[in-house]
Amino acid sequence: MEKELIIENLKAYFGDKPGGVNLKHAFEGTPVNQLQNFLDSVKKISQNGRIFFMGNGGSFDNASLMASLARACGLEARTPGQSADYLSIINEQGFDYIFSESLRREKLNSDDIVAGISGSGNSANILKGLSYSMTTGARTFGFGGRDGGKMVSVLEKGCCILAENGCMEAIEDTNNFMAQAVFDCIREESSLTSSVVNLLKSVESFLSENNYRFLGELVQGILESYRNSGRIFILGHGVGPSHFRSDLRRGATNRLPVRGLNIPEFYSVNSYLATANDDGADFTMAAGLANTGPGDNDFAVIFEGTLSESEAAYCSEILRSSQVKYVRVGKEGIDISAFETHSQNFVITMIGHAVSVILNHILKQPFKIRQMENTSGFPPGHKKLGMNDTLDLENKYRAAGKITANEVITFSYGNTYAVSSSEPFERVFF
Repeated sequence: MEKELIIENLKAYFGDKPGGVNLKHAFEGTPVNQLQNFLDSVKKISQNGRIFFMGNGGSFDNASLMASLARACGLEARTPGQSADYLSIINEQGFDYIFSESLRREKLNSDDIVAGISGSGNSANILKGLSYSMTTGARTFGFGGRDGGKMVSVLEKGCCILAENGCMEAIEDTNNFMAQAVFDCIREESSLTSSVVNLLKSVESFLSENNYRFLGELVQGILESYRNSGRIFILGHGVGPSHFRSDLRRGATNRLPVRGLNIPEFYSVNSYLATANDDGADFTMAAGLANTGPGDNDFAVIFEGTLSESEAAYCSEILRSSQVKYVRVGKEGIDISAFETHSQNFVITMIGHAVSVILNHILKQPFKIRQMENTSGFPPGHKKLGMNDTLDLENKYRAAGKITANEVITFSYGNTYAVSSSEPFERVFF
């Protein structure tokens, strides 16, 4: 019965049933005129021109994905600066300056294009990066959602490209959809409208009853593992699996005072290179998986297209011998063949967002959540409080009658929430 409800929720999320996020509607609402402005600038970029994409969190993964799509079309594109230098910039100047300072170090000029990605349109470091970009004469665009936030007033008219949806995951997917359409158009030498239409057809083909069945198994498998204090293994390389992994860690338990999903990292760059050098690159993922000591309370997702056949086979051997249940994304399982190979990271991200939103919906059911006026007095640069400060704040709020004896405080995206549950739960603060 739970799996059937999960599938119904998935259909509502994608738009095949009423009452959900309706991701397909967001895709269909792509603002072609504004997106055409971006496409025209990309087509006119000079031989020395570069394209810089910048974003935070999921939008950083989107920035990396968009840059890879541009590079596949023969363009020079990347996120600004070196991510290894971001921490030093934060320590020296503050988090708000990581992109503007990185663009300055890149010697940004009027030959270049800059695209900032912010679902809310209010990320301070994105706004500073966009403002700096405009002072250099670089063509400057923003990808976002909702009403565009402050980004609309920073950019020139027609340069803010917004998704028609209020769900952050859907906004991120629609931003990716837009970029995919743009670079499909360049690669295939087609019109932007036809690229959007073709991509919509691929999405429609992907949403088959068979795929909904496997997506239901994926959500249910993760949920059962979480309830049994198991771990979730995301087996795949690249920006898509990375985004999938990050969304499950945060999105599935967003605003809840409970532990997030336990999703191990299998290797660092150091250990990847060491294993590849010593044993061969096909053993890197399997070695990392084996070192976690998989057990029967765990669950895995194998992204076949991002792994070599040998890597996928070695990981499957370990999972079967350890009695770990898993779902494949590839030939056997969730079929993404409706999309071209260059679109797979877009699809994987889309799947991860859907799974995260449905898990969050299920895990929130025992809880009552209400947003509070932000009177917490966060320290500079903070959008939440530590454990002891949170407990002190709760005592003050209870004494003032702002929360009940059964409510606790949580923080999300700089907002404060009072949360209570009809069931016992093990509370976490971070």
